Amino acid sequence: MEEFRYRVQNKLINLDESVYIPITRAEFAVLKSAFNFILPYILGWHAYANSIKPEDSSRMNNSSSRYGGDFEWNR
Repeated sequence: MEEFRYRVQNKLINLDESVYIPITRAEFAVLKSAFNFILPYILGWHAYANSIKPEDSSRMNNSSSRYGGDFEWNR
């Protein structure tokens, strides 16, 4: 069983406290997946990804498919 540890030091009153939360590997995997999903939103990367124009990417996809696989089938 994995263990999540959080340690807090209060230097004003010279106190050192720790919190231990036991979690299973499956729970850890779910938490890791959730953080990997939400991290781009926290950093604002989704705003940049949404600002890219979709017609630019579709134009590139059409041009590459026209000169790629479709050309081979038309021979």
